[in-house]
Amino acid sequence: MAPRMMDIALISTFPPAQCGIAQYSSDLAAALRDKGHRVTILAEHTETTLLGGRPVAAKEDVFRIWHRRSAYDAPHGLGTIAQAIITAPQKPAVVHIQHEFGLFPRSTELGQLLSELAKHQIRTVLTAHTIMPSPQRTSFITAARRAERIIVHTNEAAAVASAAGLKTVVIPHGVSLE
Repeated sequence: MAPRMMDIALISTFPPAQCGIAQYSSDLAAALRDKGHRVTILAEHTETTLLGGRPVAAKEDVFRIWHRRSAYDAPHGLGTIAQAIITAPQKPAVVHIQHEFGLFPRSTELGQLLSELAKHQIRTVLTAHTIMPSPQRTSFITAARRAERIIVHTNEAAAVASAAGLKTVVIPHGVSLE
């Protein structure tokens, strides 16, 4: 039986933003599309996505709607993402968040986003690119418990996350989806 095609919303930075997670997300989206999935990118809006004060031309499936410094309920806050997903005519089967502490500096707001999506029966997966030492780790773990699954890249990160009760899977960097 052929695998089922899924609609996936990916929350991340995204090129032309120049950072490792943006490139990782671009590669992930391409690999998922190659497998027949539909991927919509809900990307951060930054200065690097502007040319002469206008947004850089983007693919039709990339929406630059949030900013890491915006409060949850402010324009461009994580609440904007929640509303975009909840009110979409076709909701994604899963929302995949690319987490790094610099992207989501307020873990309580990440938890708020995850709770809002769960309230609407929207599945969530979170890739934790880093697991920080306490106290940042404690607030992150509290928020991350609301995700259905946590992806980490090392066995050491999996041990920390699993010890905290998170449902964790390890996918090392550079692993092919084939």
